[in-house]
Amino acid sequence: MKYARLVLFITLLAGWEGAPAAETFVPRIHFDRDSFFILESERSLLEKNAEWLNRNPRAVLILEGHCDEWGEDGYNLQLGDSRAREVKARLIEAGIDPERMIMVVSYGESRPLDPRATREAWDVNRRVEFVLR
Repeated sequence: MKYARLVLFITLLAGWEGAPAAETFVPRIHFDRDSFFILESERSLLEKNAEWLNRNPRAVLILEGHCDEWGEDGYNLQLGDSRAREVKARLIEAGIDPERMIMVVSYGESRPLDPRATREAWDVNRRVEFVLR
């Protein structure tokens, strides 16, 4: 449901004069297991979001940290928080006002994109979601 709202928002925004194309904003980036360091392969996606946010100064967002099902609940909540805070720090370095990131939250393993117990599912679930408001 959140993803559908995000797509709708970006689609509407893309229709405004001067707004960038919807495909320039990505809804999430992914992480390695037990890590909050941004993968080299994900950095360009984060940079695209920073560019989009710089072109849309009224947009604000929530950063949601998520984990796979491995590890204790407390550990996963902390890891999800560390992931979201790392993304926030990189966005600030890219010139985004920290006041525009209205919330950093961790859901640990409680909101998987893919509920299966497979390597592919775990890879998808280790992420930070960008929720535009």
